[in-house]
Amino acid sequence: RLGVGSVDVYSIHAPLPYLGGRQAIFEALAEALELGLCRAVGLCNFNARQVRETHNLCQRLGVPLLTNQIRYNIFNIERELDGTIETCLELGLHPVAHSPLARGIATTRCAQAYMHRAESSKQNILRNGIGRWAPQEIAALQSTFAALSAVAEAGGSTAARTETQVAVQFAMAKGCLPIPGVTKPEQAEELASALRWEL
Repeated sequence: RLGVGSVDVYSIHAPLPYLGGRQAIFEALAEALELGLCRAVGLCNFNARQVRETHNLCQRLGVPLLTNQIRYNIFNIERELDGTIETCLELGLHPVAHSPLARGIATTRCAQAYMHRAESSKQNILRNGIGRWAPQEIAALQSTFAALSAVAEAGGSTAARTETQVAVQFAMAKGCLPIPGVTKPEQAEELASALRWEL
């Protein structure tokens, strides 16, 4: 259906209990590699223990593991705290951060709107972004929005930065390859500009 003979990375979407077990799925992937159907294998949503176990299995089978796609952003650092990112880097896998902008919450538009609006409006901003938040979560968001804005403003007028760029750089500074979604050309330009500086 893709119209190509081979894909660069074949990713396993989740560490589910596959029919025949994990050994069977990776034996099939070893065969796909041998046939030239893919060049490497990626993981998605595997934690540190699962990454290590799968890496050991793949080494025995001769399957090159390339990536582990994880949910990671400035509002959700679970995969940093549980050692997943560190394990990936130790074993030579590239951690790929999906949702690096927290589904739009960690963007300039949302951060500025949140910081400069009344309390009642703040609830609407968050509700429209990712559902209902508990009061303690909203309080935590306020300090994160303030930090995003402070780092963005620290660039000054000669090195203009946005909260969106800071959020992307946050993931990159932790060793992740962020894959933010864009719907408009100006969003792509803003994200590309994040590559011109480092945290």
